[in-house]
Amino acid sequence: NSLGFMVVHHGKIVTENYFNGWNNQLAGDSESMAKSVLSLLIGIAIDEGKISSINDSASKYITEWKNDDRRRIKIKHLIQMTSGLRNSSSTISPFSDLAKIHLGFNVKDLALSIPSEISPGRVFDYNNVNSEILGILLERATSMKYSDYLSEKLWKPLGASDAEVSVDNTGTARTYCCLFAKMVDWSKVGELILHNGEFNGKRVVSKDWIAKMITPSRNANHYGYHVWLANSKLFRKARMTENFVDESMIFFDGRSKQRVFILPKWDLVIVRVGDTSDTWKENIVPNILVRDLQKNLNH
Repeated sequence: NSLGFMVVHHGKIVTENYFNGWNNQLAGDSESMAKSVLSLLIGIAIDEGKISSINDSASKYITEWKNDDRRRIKIKHLIQMTSGLRNSSSTISPFSDLAKIHLGFNVKDLALSIPSEISPGRVFDYNNVNSEILGILLERATSMKYSDYLSEKLWKPLGASDAEVSVDNTGTARTYCCLFAKMVDWSKVGELILHNGEFNGKRVVSKDWIAKMITPSRNANHYGYHVWLANSKLFRKARMTENFVDESMIFFDGRSKQRVFILPKWDLVIVRVGDTSDTWKENIVPNILVRDLQKNLNH
């Protein structure tokens, strides 16, 4: 069910294929891959001094939290998915928090109304609300709209083409998802991480931030700062036929199997966009390519 597949090796596109009527001019919904872009923007804001530290209390920027239990939540808890905020993420019920945020007219008020249920820092719990709160925080810290900051600080430095961000009726961006971008531009985001925050020799985000971004959290060895890490022992076994060959791999994960696989050891970026498939197994695509590269090295 793929719509597009791209492989970038040593900075050059070696494979670029489109299927089912898709082409290189179409921009697809990234789903949750947008979370990894959000993480890069948080890092840039820290580099610029707009945000003091990842260990800042989120309530420094989200002042609505100052007088309740949520004042204990740090930015680090949000970006590592350990905030303890209520997680109501059903995509079936129209009454879940996620459905209301995804379809609602005022995303900001909805996100800011979500209460705390668990002490922060204790439990990894993948929650879209964390990312939406981070987006609100970023706008307040930078005094810029999310889409403007994304364009100025990341998209233009990458030389990426036009993209779209989903917003509600008030203009608030849905930062947990819904960045519509071309496949080639996702490969550029992957290369930015591959090269420790540089793109075409120019610094976009600090090397220190990339290092932190891809470091496993104490609560989840398969998750960093809004990116997934190829730890086979803890990853979703139901979606794998075998372990990852290269467990240093980093990847962006979007619903319906949108993926950017980043393999620094091999100077390799793989992008897959498309629809979901019941037969999808997480390990197959990267493992085939890594084994092929291993064979070439041995000859």
